[in-house]
Amino acid sequence: MSDDPNEIISQLVDAWCERREIRPLACILSAWTFNNGLTDGWLQLHDDLKRGYAICQDLPTTEREKIKDAYIAIDVALRNH
Repeated sequence: MSDDPNEIISQLVDAWCERREIRPLACILSAWTFNNGLTDGWLQLHDDLKRGYAICQDLPTTEREKIKDAYIAIDVALRNH
């Protein structure tokens, strides 16, 4: 598993685009594409990932775990900053 949330999210977005999974894309695309790299940008992405995890329970378990891995990686990075 990669600890880079951008790499994890990139893989998820590729899979969701291929399958036209609109709901999870809608949850995270804005925060991911407009992340300014500052704490507030990362916090917004973290929150949107958590919301996507909660809302998109019909996603495959492996993808839900990747969402969780991404927001945990962001949380750890922000705490260690």
